[in-house]
Amino acid sequence: MKGLRPWAWELLDSIADGGARASRSATGPLPLSALREAPNRPEFLPIGLFEEVARRLCRYFAESGEYEYTLELERSDPAVDPVVDFLRNTRRGHCERFASGLALTLRSVGVPARLVKGFRGCESTEEGKYQIRNYHAHSWVEAWIPGRGWMTFDPTPPDPNATTRGLWSRAALVFDAA
Repeated sequence: MKGLRPWAWELLDSIADGGARASRSATGPLPLSALREAPNRPEFLPIGLFEEVARRLCRYFAESGEYEYTLELERSDPAVDPVVDFLRNTRRGHCERFASGLALTLRSVGVPARLVKGFRGCESTEEGKYQIRNYHAHSWVEAWIPGRGWMTFDPTPPDPNATTRGLWSRAALVFDAA
């Protein structure tokens, strides 16, 4: 997507050194300074940074407070792709926008990523039987991490109107990504 790669690098720069936009749970600075100072910044990240970058971007979207969960989708600039509009302008959306945004951001810096749509959670109806409802539908991201394979990342912040059932579903994704 036109213009997404420079935006993604700018975002990585802003969360790399533990500045204001960095996640509270970041483990230290990302070693991006050598890339920043290179005469020609590489187009893509070195593979050794894939996992940490995926984790930090995921935490950024889910925890920074700069993005908000809502089922009421907005468009600010109809001339750009809806996901780019979400990332750069509206910063409000549901799980599909968050997952699409993370996947595109990762891909723009060279991390293989895919969007996954499915269901998280269910209701037990009787011994050994479960019921899956529409509100269990969810989208998340899988990123290819060398030596680890496809890892799950859920960049969606908690829904302020979530039920306990929804929180248990979200907790499952947190443990999957660990």
